[in-house]
Order: sequence, then C-alpha cells, then structure tokens
Amino acid sequence: MKLSILPLILVLTFISCTDSTSPAASRDFNLKFSYGIGARNILNTFQNTYTKDLILNGTVTVSFALSDSELNRISAKMTEIGFYTYPDTFIVKTGDTVGIITPCNTYIYDVSSKSANKKLYWNDEIIIRTLKL
Repeated sequence: MKLSILPLILVLTFISCTDSTSPAASRDFNLKFSYGIGARNILNTFQNTYTKDLILNGTVTVSFALSDSELNRISAKMTEIGFYTYPDTFIVKTGDTVGIITPCNTYIYDVSSKSANKKLYWNDEIIIRTLKL
C-alpha cells in the first residue's frame, strides 16, 4: 500500500535538519503525524514539536522543526502518491481477516496545505490473509 512509505519518509527526514525553517504559521504545508501504540508518538510541525512515547514513563515533548526543504519533499511525495484522495479511515474487510494484533499501531495524519486539508486514520490491528501466487 502506498501509504506505508510515509512513515519511512518521515523517519528519514529526522536524520538531518540543516536547512532553514520558516515559522509554522507562515508555511503553506504543515502536518501532525501520530503513530505507534495509541498514536502517542507525534511529529507536529504546526507547533514544531516531537513527542516520544516512553511507554511506562509517560511521554516527553521536545522542540523539533523540519526544514522548509524537508517539508517540501514530504508535501511533494504526498501529492505524488495521491494522499489527499485516500479515504479518511482505512477499513479492512473482515472476510480477509486472519487475526488481530493487540496492542497495535495506529497512524493518524492531520495535514494542512494551501490546496487541501486532510485527516486520515489507520488502525493496523488486522492481519490479512496472504495469497500465494
């Protein structure tokens, strides 16, 4: 599924933040990406923060800003894969279910751009039957 490359893109952008960063309010593109168990890990470019789930020790939030070029690359990739046309909630047909994982990862994208706003929810608890070719 095309959506599964977005977490990888975001992680790769964490590696280097060397370009200039505009104030969030002046940017044409911002996102809040929540993921993990209970979606408690949060990259929030609206507030220039990153929150890490420390499991038993709560969460910690730090100042964190992606550069303008990193945000532009993420925005371009979202447009390229048709992110804004994805359903708001991903639902897997129960007939395809083999099992359920608990606890499971949840992904929430809250994206605002000059051309569109999109909130997407994906709960990854269902294991789908794999077809052998």
